[in-house]
Order: sequence, then structure tokens, then C-alpha cells
Amino acid sequence: MGGRTPRGQQITIGCVNLTVTYLLDIDECTLLNNNCEQICVDTIGSFYCSCRDGFVLGSDQSSCDKDYSDYDQCANNNINCSYGCVLENNAPVCFCPLGYELSTDSLTCSVLHRSVQFTMTTDYPYSSNLSDPSTDEFKHARVDITAGLVDSYSNIPAFLSLTIDRFSPGSTVIQYTAVFNQSLNASSILEIAMVTNDVRQITVLEKNYSVTGETFINYITILEPLTCTLCGENSTCVILPQEIYECRPPLSEIESRSLFMEVTLQKTFNSNYGNKLHLDYAAYEEDIEQAFAAVMTGVEDIQYLNVTDFSNHPEGVTTSLVLIFNTVANKTLQYDEVFNILLEIETIKRCVDIKDTCIALYGSISLGNTTTALDPVICSTCTLTQDCIQDNQTSRYQCVNKPITDQTAISTEEQTTRSTEEQTSRSTTEGTTTTVQSKSSSDLILGLGIGLPLAISALIVSTIMICMCCRRCRRNYRSDTDSTMPGQSEDDWNIRQAFGKNEPSLRGAGGAFGTDLMRQWSRTSGDKYHRGQPEELVHPYFGPGGLDDFTTGAGSSERLDFAPDTTVGEEDLDVPPRRSNFSWDFMFDMLNPKEEVRIPRPLVETEKADLFLDKKEQYKRDSKYSNSS
Repeated sequence: MGGRTPRGQQITIGCVNLTVTYLLDIDECTLLNNNCEQICVDTIGSFYCSCRDGFVLGSDQSSCDKDYSDYDQCANNNINCSYGCVLENNAPVCFCPLGYELSTDSLTCSVLHRSVQFTMTTDYPYSSNLSDPSTDEFKHARVDITAGLVDSYSNIPAFLSLTIDRFSPGSTVIQYTAVFNQSLNASSILEIAMVTNDVRQITVLEKNYSVTGETFINYITILEPLTCTLCGENSTCVILPQEIYECRPPLSEIESRSLFMEVTLQKTFNSNYGNKLHLDYAAYEEDIEQAFAAVMTGVEDIQYLNVTDFSNHPEGVTTSLVLIFNTVANKTLQYDEVFNILLEIETIKRCVDIKDTCIALYGSISLGNTTTALDPVICSTCTLTQDCIQDNQTSRYQCVNKPITDQTAISTEEQTTRSTEEQTSRSTTEGTTTTVQSKSSSDLILGLGIGLPLAISALIVSTIMICMCCRRCRRNYRSDTDSTMPGQSEDDWNIRQAFGKNEPSLRGAGGAFGTDLMRQWSRTSGDKYHRGQPEELVHPYFGPGGLDDFTTGAGSSERLDFAPDTTVGEEDLDVPPRRSNFSWDFMFDMLNPKEEVRIPRPLVETEKADLFLDKKEQYKRDSKYSNSS
């Protein structure tokens, strides 16, 4: 049990080379490099074990046994310690052996976990002497490498010591134990793991050696890669074929943008498929992922595809996969595409190509938006009159018609409509693949969100256009009615110029012969054609000549402005033309609609009527007529 390590150093004095050998004392008790159950006493070059009062040292010189022949200090204090008891300040206090600590009840002992063991691979040169702890090379390397590692852990407050346990071949695999002065919990283990992960080089005698490969941690019952410890409790750690470990996020974090699949292949189950840290798992996972990635090439915006689990099935291996998209929206849009691919595999191929071998499919493929809501894809093709039933022999689901008694609630018309909709929503892949409308309600929401506003907008625009067209047609109809008689063009007699500007006052109820004045006269004198009154017509604006005498009143010889003369004839052609306020309403009221009436074309001028002339223009016109006369 030597506690001194010899070290040699060569020095030169003049022409003489001297080798100076000195001893380095190691405290085995501090390094916990002993098997003492209770007390370790360090000596120069060695150590020995002892026991507390009430115990005796066992024959192995390390363990302690109760000495029942000795006086029990706590016998009269009504205390029942599970291991041992001592008096401190005349009060009984329970204590525990090495490697244990007193529990919260102050009576029982629990295991004290104060150390963590690591296995680290480095490029430190290996030799067979490093596997023998009795050789100087092992002892020197242990001291030098310990010094190189201690600095990395010294910043942890509870760090106590570090001891090299062994060296193994493979470059040089170093197994060492870090000891702390308190019991370790999950948070402290994570802190220690982070510090260890930062150790990428070890300095030995001013020379750097790199850490290669994965470092493993061993704590209580945990033996795992350091990367997996850093993943956390909720994440999943898996090994890749390149012997690289990877942390995968919990499924709950990616569920909103993921589709989950489950398929059973008729392949012999390997027990290592259940261990995500075994290379057999990594190899089969890679084969499955490549196979499904190949058939999903038509699906857009896939971020990645992973196997989540392998489980044993009486007929093969059940594989659970997750298909992760970049966004939630793309997951919804691509659901139908994934569904159709899986439906083709189940209904046509009935196998999955893995390494040039099509492994047969057992049962049915399931698809869902969550891990707990997986439905067989074939069931989504069943109509309302069918049930999806699993075959007991093949474990495959199939659509089976419901009994007639169960179909009474479904009318023939509804069945026909449903069948038509389903046939329309299906398309054929290679002539026989059926495309089924997506079950996802988000598709309906997306369609309504876009289509409904567009439909409402189109309806509003159409209504406005119809109203504008109706209004325009009505306006044109009124214009045609006011300006044109049936069977007559707009201005056959070319007299529109005599009316001046087309004002409502000149063609409606206003004017000298407007409908208002005519109706007033008709109520007093009568209308021989429309009211069955006597032949004689008397009107304040007609002379004795009746309709041919347009004067200012009965018995007056002064003509009105709107008539060219009392009589239109050849003898009146030299009379200067007059402007007219003629009204078609007057003609309609006064003429017999059963008789043909010919109106001679009046002599008109192209100048504006008095109604539309300002004073300056009226003066110019009057001056023109005065000069001509």
C-alpha cells in the first residue's frame, strides 16, 4: 500500500550527468483511494483504517463491526440508530459508515453519491505498461494526467479530488473518478457533465493531447454518453451509424407540424432494436428512414423524417415514424399527398423497399396528427354505409357494408350524393390508386376563409353592375320616349334645333303647351278626342281658326313666339322664322290618334332660343333682324 511515487529528473553538473530521484507522497485518504468503512488514517507512504467507539476493526482491516460487549453510550437515551450512535455534548447523535449519509429522519442511513466516473478517449500514446498499475509508467502517467484534468474541475465549488482508475487500449482510454464533498443531484450532475464536455485537450508535461470520440459518464446506475446526459430528461438520445450521438427534441414540441405513421414489416426482431444507443438500432433506423424518404420525394417542405421507436410484434417489427414539416400550414397542405402515398403502399405494393428488398407489409398502415390519434389509412376511404373492420387473420382493415337495418337512416339520395362526391374527390395513381379527400378539418377552414370572402365580393360587384345597367336602360328608355314617336326616328323632320337645349322644362309638363296647361284646359273646355266633348274647341291661346291659328289669345291677331305664322304656306316663306317652344305632349293631347297627321316642316334657324340667350346675345339677334328688314 505504498503511498509514495518515485520520480526521476536528470541534471548535468559540469561534465557529470546525475539522475536525482525523489518521492512524491500521496494522501490516499483524501483521494478516497481506500476501502476504510469508517475512518482512514494517512501515513507517510501508506494509510490504515480504524473504527468509532462501539465498533471493532474487521479481519479485512477495512470494515467495522459492532462491539456488543462494549458499553453502548446511547443505551439509556431512547434512540434507535440504524448504524451507530455517539454522544456529542452529552446528546446522542446517529452516524453512518463511509459512503452513506444520515437521512432526514436523523436515524437511518442512505447511500452517499459523491463521485462520478468518466471514460474518456484521447490520443495519448498507449503502451502495455499502462495497463499494469505496478509499473512506473502507469504511476507517472496517472499523476501527470490527473494534474492535467484537475484544473478543469477546480471551478466547481463542491469538487474535492480526481483519481485515475485505469488505462485501456484504443489510443488511450482514461477512466477516472471525480469526487465531491456533498451528495450529487440531477442539477449538479448536469453541471459536471457540461464541464467535462468542455475538456477537449489534456496538457501533460507541457504537451497537449486531444480528446477523441465520445466521453461516457457513469453515475449510480447510469452509464451513458456525455451527449445524452446533456440532452435533458425530455429529449431522446440516439446513436447514428457514424457512432455519433444525437439529441432529438420531445415529440410534444414538434407535434403541431408533424405527421405520425406506424407500419409493421415482416422482419425478424432484433433485441438491440429496443436500445436507441446500440449500433444495430442505428443501422436499421437508417434503412427505414431512407426507404420512406424515397417514397416521400413528392411531398414538399419536409424538414426531416425520423424513426421514433421499434417494437416487437409477433409477425415482425412495428416501426413508428414522424414526418416533420417546416410549418404547420405546410403540414396541412401536404396531408393528402402523404395519405395517398401510404394508401398506395397498403393497397397495391404491400411491401416497403429496403436495400433492394421489398419487405412485406403486415396489417395496415396508420396515419395521424398525434401519436395518440393514429387511424388506418384504409378506413378513411369507407363511405357512410360502410364500417371499417379488422380482419382477425391478416390484421388488415377493410371497408364492409353495414347491415341493412343500420342504413335506414341514410336516404337513397344521400347515398348517391355521397358516392358522387367520393368519386369526384378520388384520382388514380397508375390507373388504380385512389385519392381520398383529406379528413383534416383545417382544409375546410382554409377553403372557407379564402372562398367565402371572394364569393361575397363577387356578389356585391355583380349587384352593383346590374343596378347600373338597369338605371342606364331606364334613362335611355325615358329619353327615347320623350324624343321619338313609335315608328319614327329620333328627328325625322329635323326640327330638334327649334327646341334649343334639351331641357326637361321644354319637353315635360312645362312650356306654353306643356301637359300641365293642357290638362288644366281639358278640365275646363274638354278634349274632343280623349274626353268625348263637342267638336268646337276654345282655348285662350287659339284663335277662331282652331289649331291652325297660333295666336296670343282668342280674338287676337298677334302671333305667338313659338309659331312661324298663323298659316304655313308658300305666301309665308318670306316671313322671318320664329323660335318655337313646341311640346310633343301638346301634340299627343290635341291630335286624334286614329287619323294621319302630316306636319309641314317649319322654317327654323340654328340659333339658340330666347330661353337660352343672355341679354348680350339677344340684343345682337334683334339688331340682326332689324337690319335685314
